[in-house]
Amino acid sequence: MIQTLRIRKAFSIYIQIILLLILTLPISCSINNKSTNSLMITYNNYESLSRLIDSSVQIVGIGAATHGSNEVDLYQTDVAKLLINKNGFRTILIESAYQDGLIIGNYIHSKEVNTKTKELIEIYFSQKYVDFFNWIRNFNLEDTNKNDPIRLFAIDRLYFNNIHQEDS
Repeated sequence: MIQTLRIRKAFSIYIQIILLLILTLPISCSINNKSTNSLMITYNNYESLSRLIDSSVQIVGIGAATHGSNEVDLYQTDVAKLLINKNGFRTILIESAYQDGLIIGNYIHSKEVNTKTKELIEIYFSQKYVDFFNWIRNFNLEDTNKNDPIRLFAIDRLYFNNIHQEDS
């Protein structure tokens, strides 16, 4: 039993290290089964990312070395908008608690704005993300997007750490 818990904890740490490495590496793309060189995306050239993503790409990860930076938040939300508008992406995962995803998900799909929900979002997220959630909400409310709305979910690796701790 103790050996199983140690293996489980070691595996969890191993996965977290791998995810950290993946999220901090420069973006690398594969086009027509040919690998390209890594692409360093900066604020002034991130639109080149859209051209590198062909229709077979289903997941794009956008990592950050820090949280709460205005520049990083702007970069992440601008790249997400670009992928939505130019590449047709419709599912967004943010790093946050699962419950946050439920609250924001309800907000971006509602015609009526719940004042308490809006206040909660404004308290816990940067202004760049608040603007992004409003942008998604407006996108979803447009008649042309009603049949193909943007969905938003939240996932946080700390939640999975807590699951392992509860097992012990």
